[in-house]
Amino acid sequence: FRTLKLYKKSRGYLMHGFEIGQQVKLATMEQVIFTVTMINPDGSYVIEAALSTEQTLTYSNVSQEMLRLA
Repeated sequence: FRTLKLYKKSRGYLMHGFEIGQQVKLATMEQVIFTVTMINPDGSYVIEAALSTEQTLTYSNVSQEMLRLA
């Protein structure tokens, strides 16, 4: 995996972004653990979770505020 750290200045303090390969939880689906697979140029994330051997759930354009570390 390629590792990329993003920093955003928000309200006077520096916020650390997530890295590709990190496991995160989505605010609306706390029971599912996702993996960050891509960081978009706008700072949003693409995340995915394997639901079974045949099903993968993918979300694009997820903001940092919607995620937390798993």
